[in-house]
Amino acid sequence: MPTRSTPLVNEERTVKQRANWRQHLIEVERGFAQIIRSDSAFFFHIFCLTIVLTCSFILGLSMMEWAMVVLSCTLAISAEMFNKVLKAIWDHLGHHFSEAAQNSIRIGTASATLTLIGASITVGIILGHRLWVLLH
Repeated sequence: MPTRSTPLVNEERTVKQRANWRQHLIEVERGFAQIIRSDSAFFFHIFCLTIVLTCSFILGLSMMEWAMVVLSCTLAISAEMFNKVLKAIWDHLGHHFSEAAQNSIRIGTASATLTLIGASITVGIILGHRLWVLLH
């Protein structure tokens, strides 16, 4: 006599049947959704990224300029995400470490801020130069 499987068992089987690449994509999507929902500053970064990419498209950047803009934006968002991970780890496990270990949070914040400043200057130079060329 065949046994009926419960929805929990079926769900467990479907998770096991997913290909590794598909499971990786699901985790990526969940990570982006979680950070966008949990942090308004990150949402602001995504908003600014949209503006930068729109301006880049309108100004007709060259291939090398596109590469530099995309690399700068990716680096800035990655640094911000790593900083959020560091803060989350500290919030959950920080009480186990000495007070001197709090320097890691300060260094992570400084690193993310420096990356954002560098990316902003790089993108500003590229877009400003392209705008200058188009207007003169």
